[in-house]
Amino acid sequence: KDPETFPAYTLGLKNSMYAETERFTSNVLWNGKLNDLLTSRTTFVNEGLAALYGIPYPGSPGGDFVQVELPAGQRSGLLTLGSIMATRARTKNTSVVARGLFVNGAVLCIPKPPPPPAAVTEQVNAQLMNETETERQKADYRGKTQPCLSCHANFDPFGLVLENYDGIGRYRAEYAPGVAIDTTTKLPDSVGGGDVQTVAELVAKVTASGTFSSCITANLMKYTLTDASLLEYGDCGIKQTHDQFLQGGQSFSELMRSVLTSRTVTTRSVVKE
Repeated sequence: KDPETFPAYTLGLKNSMYAETERFTSNVLWNGKLNDLLTSRTTFVNEGLAALYGIPYPGSPGGDFVQVELPAGQRSGLLTLGSIMATRARTKNTSVVARGLFVNGAVLCIPKPPPPPAAVTEQVNAQLMNETETERQKADYRGKTQPCLSCHANFDPFGLVLENYDGIGRYRAEYAPGVAIDTTTKLPDSVGGGDVQTVAELVAKVTASGTFSSCITANLMKYTLTDASLLEYGDCGIKQTHDQFLQGGQSFSELMRSVLTSRTVTTRSVVKE
């Protein structure tokens, strides 16, 4: 990060972000439901992170991490943690594209689109690095211009919803004094379409529909098999395992049980040399 733009982004804060992410994830996976990864406002902060999130630190000065609940309307699970927002941003700014692609791939398992045609690469890079336009203005341009529109319409909306978080994850309502941030966007058909304005609205949509838990199911099955080509029945095997998970308590441990007892995993073939 540019130290003049983000002087608060110190090595200590980066290490705190990493530790928070581990604590948050572990707490959800073993004490909550899978969808809480995207919906929970409970996390763990020290003084530096409390300052980043704009909340009072409830511990003693210089104390360790304390479990807190973050402000409603501002935070929602992994997507709004400082670590995720900071690493999906540029040196001096945010990145609608990087954040949109993260949600598109890691959260929803939608295949990554091809890179832009070589003929427009220089134009694309110039537009991304333009510091005179807001990320919203850049996204609006891509949303009206070919060949950008055909791809960016599928993932830019996810990044636009996250524009309230600056390059290190601080919540903000304005780009600059008097320049309000508009996060209203139309979601792509891949998640059912419709307009959303906040991260909470986005995660409510992808968790209620089962899109997120289905993605995690697919990734766990591929990881368990060590070779995606062994994924017997493909989407059918994933669906059966995901359906079993939905019928239970929907915890991470129950999802692991569904994966490990699935026909796909228990009857997989072993090729001997």
